[in-house]
Amino acid sequence: MHRGLVLWSVELIAFTVAFWSWRLSVGQVVTHVVLMLLFWTAIVSLLHLLSVWTKGAGYVSRLGAAIGAGTAFFSVCVAHLTVLGALSSWGQLPTIEMVAAYLHELKFVESALGVGRDSFAFVLCGIWCACVALHFALLAPLWRRPVTESAARSSSQRQAGLAVLLLVVALPSFAAWYVSNPWFESFAEPFWVAINGSPWRASQTTLTSELRIQQLQKLDDAARTSYVPSLAPVRKNVVLITVDALRPDHMSAYGYARKTTPFLDRLVREGRAHAAKEARGPCAESFCGLLSLLTGKSGHKLAQRDFGLVELLGRYGYYRRAILGGDHSRFYGLRERYGPFDSYTDGGLMAGAQSVNDDEAVVAQVEALPSFQGKPEFLFVHLMSVHGLGRKFPEFQKWTPAKSVYNLRVKNPDTVLLQEVANAYDNGVLQADAMIGRMMAALSAKGYLDNAIVFVTGDHGDFLGEHNQFSHSKTLLEPVIRVPWIWIGDAARALPLDRPVVHADFAPTLLNMLNIAAPNHWDGRALQGGAVLNRSFHQQGEWVGVIDYSRAHTLKYLIDQKKHVSAVYDLTADPAEREDIASSIDQGRLDAWRRALEAEQLLSPYACRDSLNC
Repeated sequence: MHRGLVLWSVELIAFTVAFWSWRLSVGQVVTHVVLMLLFWTAIVSLLHLLSVWTKGAGYVSRLGAAIGAGTAFFSVCVAHLTVLGALSSWGQLPTIEMVAAYLHELKFVESALGVGRDSFAFVLCGIWCACVALHFALLAPLWRRPVTESAARSSSQRQAGLAVLLLVVALPSFAAWYVSNPWFESFAEPFWVAINGSPWRASQTTLTSELRIQQLQKLDDAARTSYVPSLAPVRKNVVLITVDALRPDHMSAYGYARKTTPFLDRLVREGRAHAAKEARGPCAESFCGLLSLLTGKSGHKLAQRDFGLVELLGRYGYYRRAILGGDHSRFYGLRERYGPFDSYTDGGLMAGAQSVNDDEAVVAQVEALPSFQGKPEFLFVHLMSVHGLGRKFPEFQKWTPAKSVYNLRVKNPDTVLLQEVANAYDNGVLQADAMIGRMMAALSAKGYLDNAIVFVTGDHGDFLGEHNQFSHSKTLLEPVIRVPWIWIGDAARALPLDRPVVHADFAPTLLNMLNIAAPNHWDGRALQGGAVLNRSFHQQGEWVGVIDYSRAHTLKYLIDQKKHVSAVYDLTADPAEREDIASSIDQGRLDAWRRALEAEQLLSPYACRDSLNC
């Protein structure tokens, strides 16, 4: 059996190293190792009891033990691979609820992964059979061990008692203790997160401390209490359209050679749409990207109950409606974080949707809205056409061959592969543009767009092979934080969109258009005020960064807090971030950037240990 322990140890060591490389903390890794050791102890104990009960002989009992032990080993490997897949795909730990939801998405997931369900099932079955066969061989010494009749008889009662204690008392008691234990919750052990459906932190998916969250919540509570309503608001309808993983450099509205956004292009030509030259999200994932838009706050300053745009517009009599592609309800409590919508639906709740990422169903919901009744509305729409897991429609497959960024064969990219990935991405942008056009036509016909404000953006970008990376939720390089920023309507004509902007600027700029005062604790600026953005702060997992716009060349300073390495990129001279110029930057400037990151508690989120006022 010691050879079996070696096998399980090798598996655990391999995945522990992998977990560490995917930014899991020491506490998460250690608590997971402790949990797995307890699991092993239970398995080994049961195998020992079974070998004694069968008197060390019998292929049937040995096969049964091998099936049990092999299945347990196979299940642990699958669970670990699922964790790594989630960390690789969207940068967060998976939950059972999310995995169950995507089991209903297999036909779309298999298309994105490039592997058929039958082939995938065949491979899994083969691996399971190999695990069982391997454990059958490893258990041979235990089953060949001679057990005398007298020894078996004398120990039978004791062994039976141990089995009952282990199976009926110890394991259920441990499971109940484990699921509810705050110790595991405080470390966010991966399997605890999977069972309980809790994010790594109650308010953020970025790294922070509980005390810091309390500090931020105190600011929101004070702003909520002290807010003084504006006396003469302008009650225009507002439509916020976000497209998951949308990059501006693949939009013809931003000068891309392929005509990927014909509808938006036409609005720009007609002077009805106005695009910001340079816009960035706070991070490389949906959670903080979308919440920054809706709270006017940087991604690293999110509290648990933000006093944000949705709640504020409700005070001014707005009917607030969300029609969202994607499953936001089961994504780490994102739905609750948006604020109190009066009407809410997403891909996991949408009747008639063939997929949680089905934008056709989103557009159908918009087209089914009643005619505008005169009460101001805030409509939030989220599209998944561009995302690698979004449902793709044949009529938009203009550029082929095409491969999703999640395709399992997206490895070691060469020129051909990079073109295939770009083709798939561009087809998604073309599809999203068409969906936006259909929704705008429907809203216009129903009277929602008369003197309305429409804003189109992305929550984050996507790697398409740059730096040998694909997808998002990784680092803070330009492909994953650059986003489009397009205002539609007369109210945007005078905005200074030739200057750098960030997502936190959207909400205060919108409120200024509505003659509504923004809460004083928001980070974003109303662009109408002429305030210049000197620095923007960004965080993604262990990565933190500050972008300095104060001089002729825009410089980005990044720090990987896990590996303790840093880099500086000149975004003006080197927008592709190919050359780290940190060695050419004077120490005084580097120190100033670090002090700025410290002041934002991005380098030391635990700095304020004893007070909510620091």
